[in-house]
Amino acid sequence: MLFIALAGAGFGIGIVVGLTGTGAATLIMSTLAVGLGMPAGSAVGTTIAAATITKFAGSLEHWRRGSVVWPVVRDFALGSVPGAIAAGVLMHLALAAYPDQADLWLRRAIGAVIILAAVLMVRRGLSGHAVSDGRSDGESSHRPSVLVALGAVAGLAVAATSVGAGTFTKGMLVFSTRLDARRLVGTDLMHGTIVALVATGLHVAMGPVAWDAVIAISLGAIPGALLGGRLAARAPTRLLQMVVAGALAVIGARLLAG
Repeated sequence: MLFIALAGAGFGIGIVVGLTGTGAATLIMSTLAVGLGMPAGSAVGTTIAAATITKFAGSLEHWRRGSVVWPVVRDFALGSVPGAIAAGVLMHLALAAYPDQADLWLRRAIGAVIILAAVLMVRRGLSGHAVSDGRSDGESSHRPSVLVALGAVAGLAVAATSVGAGTFTKGMLVFSTRLDARRLVGTDLMHGTIVALVATGLHVAMGPVAWDAVIAISLGAIPGALLGGRLAARAPTRLLQMVVAGALAVIGARLLAG
């Protein structure tokens, strides 16, 4: 029954990811840490592994539809990949040296990041997506050095807590590029897939991953992400973001309370 429940949750998570480009890791982490009470260190590695598969499925659909701007992905990843590696190593060292204290503070950090992610989702929903720069080829003017620096911050946050990848990076892309809404989602998803792959390899090498949960969530999330990607052009994504943000705020507060 637990396997079926996780697969069903994964399907819903996949739809949200395909529609909005955000929420995969945050929703998976919420399911594991709050729904199942999984220890924070194990939940981080499991979440990143499951989110990687979900993001990969969603990014393939956007890649096929031509909504990935590769120069932006490249520059962002130049900062986020080293940041993710550094954060993952430091997190596992802390959990090994101070398991009880580190697990408690990691849960609180995850709760804080989830609440911040919810706030950013609401802000983006109220203000709308990035404005198109009017170029028919979808290219976007941007400063590579700014994207590298912002990517480093995103990589640190994602690898340490496993959550906020889509929410944080999408906000950073809005700030630093002029991508239209469709390419914003596709570019963000592709970058998130790359960073998640690196972080997954790190967590698999250094810490426990609940592969049964990963498999169950992924079996539901893959078709959900593909379906969400097809519906993205005509679905009320702003309303969906608001609903998801409200649920995440409640979950983050619960994790902060310990």
